[in-house]
Parts: sequence; structure tokens; C-alpha cells
Amino acid sequence: MSYQGGNLWSASWDAGTASQTHHVLAVSATDATGRTSMEAVDVMVSAAGTPSNIALDSPTEGETVSGVVSVSGLISDQDGLRAVRIYIDSALRSEIPLQGTTRSFSWAWDTSQMSNGQHCVRLYLYDQAYHSAWTDSVHVTVLDALADTPPSISLLTPTNGQAISGEVEVKASAADDLGLTRIVFRYRRESDDAWTAFAVIDPADMDNLTTPFPTSGLYAAQLQTSALINGSYSLQAVAYDTATYVQTATATASITVQNTEPMPPIVVTGTIAVPWSDHYQINGLTDQFTDQILIGSPFHAGFHFTGLDIPRNATTVSSTLTLTNLWYQTSSCCLRIEGELHGNPENFLGSSLAFRPRTTASVIWTIPHGVASFGTSPDLRNIIQEIVSLPDWRPGSKLALFITSAGTGTRAVNCYEGNRAKAARLNVSYVLAPH
Repeated sequence: MSYQGGNLWSASWDAGTASQTHHVLAVSATDATGRTSMEAVDVMVSAAGTPSNIALDSPTEGETVSGVVSVSGLISDQDGLRAVRIYIDSALRSEIPLQGTTRSFSWAWDTSQMSNGQHCVRLYLYDQAYHSAWTDSVHVTVLDALADTPPSISLLTPTNGQAISGEVEVKASAADDLGLTRIVFRYRRESDDAWTAFAVIDPADMDNLTTPFPTSGLYAAQLQTSALINGSYSLQAVAYDTATYVQTATATASITVQNTEPMPPIVVTGTIAVPWSDHYQINGLTDQFTDQILIGSPFHAGFHFTGLDIPRNATTVSSTLTLTNLWYQTSSCCLRIEGELHGNPENFLGSSLAFRPRTTASVIWTIPHGVASFGTSPDLRNIIQEIVSLPDWRPGSKLALFITSAGTGTRAVNCYEGNRAKAARLNVSYVLAPH
């Protein structure tokens, strides 16, 4: 026995002189007072030799893996197989009992339980004669979405519930263990389904970076709210990481756009687009097929307008009806204008104008004596507002107006069949209603 220094001692034993069976090796130590302590281990002495033909078929060296991977191979040994152990990164993951001299084996490795990156796979085999051997290491790269840690992101400004106006700085803090590739800022109006991106930041384009894909940082973009309708919005910052299976993180805040300057109104014009879309009946009952339209007593005139791309519940700012005189007339005339209470009314022919549902709102149009060209009606915005607020109204729907007598007098105006260039026009000015 020799002293190795410190608390270490060693001794040599020639196992070749011992029988091929179990043996007990024991060591005892005695201190200066005569007290003794002993430790023993059981060992097996076997004939010299090693297993042969240890082959790991899957996975292969340098392979990229994900999900559940088969660790498999073929082993043979002349002394008879006992078991194979599978090690991942030096940790025992499975032991498979074997019998006979040649056997295949397979074990399902769930790589989602591993971190993304490089890992080492090795086999350890021992046979019935207690010979043992290791295979060479096989290095694989795990790239698994479940194993990747998603990025994190926080929306710093504006804060949740904040009212904003004008140009606003939107700022977020983001981080990811593998690195960030993209930060997207976007908004969505409360009544909409789609998101609108207003800034996309590539961290690699930023100055003073020490790595192509930074693992953390502060990111900011400017949001110009003057182009938005006043109302409620959701604001988001989205972070993307560098993993093969790209993952994202999202931070959301609810904000209110409150700009003091109103948006300019949008102007659209409805026209008579097809024959018999402008029409008149005597007492609202009998169709009249002519190249003119008579308005006033005892006539009911109807006008079907198309081309009014007005969103439902838009706020009508103003609206006027333009008619062109067919004859030179100077007698006074008093007219009532109403709308059909329908979001997309049917054609006039074959139905009575007198019995079609009317809007609550109406406008009296008085043309004084001596006025030959009366042209443009008073403001019809209340009539139009009532129609575009109907549940069945859709942008581009047809809109119908009726003119009946509210006193005395008759006028004749151009229609589509007589002179389509001078047929009636409906002008509407509106803004989108805030939500």
C-alpha cells in the first residue's frame, strides 16, 4: 500500500490471479486510539474481452432533430447480450434488457424535453460475461418549438386606458434568449377585425449592436393619430425570435384617440344608374312610362340612387338632391322629400310608391313663384342618417327617395330615360362615427 498524500492511499490487486466469480474488496483504517472503520465493495472478475459490433444507426452525427426521435441500432456479442444503456449528455435516459447474441433496439426520445442546441448521444453495452464498452459520441442539434423559450415584451407607453392625440411615441421593452429578429407595432380599431402595422423594426439595423440579433432592448416608433378616427383602439407590440420555429410574444394596451381637430368629411354622389330607377306614378299607384318625371300634385316620384359607399352608422354632415328643370316653369311649388325605410330597396316597377315604408324624417322643399331653375334641395342629412343607420344598410346599397306634394304646384324634371346626363343626383357628405 502506498501513501498518495492528504487522505489518499492506494494498493494494487492483480485480478488475473482471482477466480472468475464475485469477490469482495474491503479496506479498513485504524486511528491512534485503536478505533477502526471499514468499507467494502462487491466486484465481478471475468475473462478479458469486449462486446463487438455496437452500431448506433439513428440519429446520425450532425443531424438536426425535433419532436420524438428514434434512438436505434443493432448490437451483437458472442458471449450473449445483457443490456444496453442510452445516455444523453452523460445522463442515463434508458436501459433496455437484451437477450441472445444479436439484437436490434429502439427508444423514443422526446426532444421537446431538451433545450434547443447541441446534445450528445452515447450507448453503453454490457454482456453476459460482464464485458462492457461505449460507442463513440453522436452529436445532434435539437431545434424544437416546444423547447424554445418564447420572447417577452412589455408595452411601456402609452399606458393601458390612456387617451392620446397628435403624434405619440409608442415604446416597448423586449427580450429573448436566442435573440430578437423583429419588433412590430400595430393598432386595431375596436369595431374592426384586422390589425394595421404602423412600424416594423429590425433590431439588426440599429446602431451600437454587439451581436446581429440582440437578446434585449428598448424599441420605439411614432404613431400619427391625426389620421385616425376618434374612438377606442387596441395597441400592440409584437416580438419575434430567431428560432427555426419562430415564436412571438405580444403586449396589448387599450387606448382612446381623442383628437380635437375633426377629420374632413367624405363626399360621395349617388346617381341614377339603370333605366326606370327614376319613376313617377299618379297618386302613387299607376306607373307612368315617359322621358320626364312630374313632381308635385297629384304625383308620387321615386329616385333609386347607387354609388353611395357610406359605412353603416356613419355620421351624415350634409346632403342635397339636385334636379334639372325640363320645362321653363315659374309657378310656386311645395314638395315633401322622404326616404324609403329600407337598407337596400327593391326596384320601383310593379309596386305602389304610395305604400312603401317611409323614414320618420322628411324635408319640405318650397320653390317660390318666379324661380325657373330650382336645382338643389334643402339639407336632407336627417333622412340619409336614418337610412344609413338601419341594420340592413351596407356600403354601396341602393337608397331611395320619394317626392310628393306638400301643397300646390307641379314641375317637370329630367329623368334617366330622357337625358341621363341631367338625371337626378344625390350628394352626401359624411364622417366616420367614433366608437
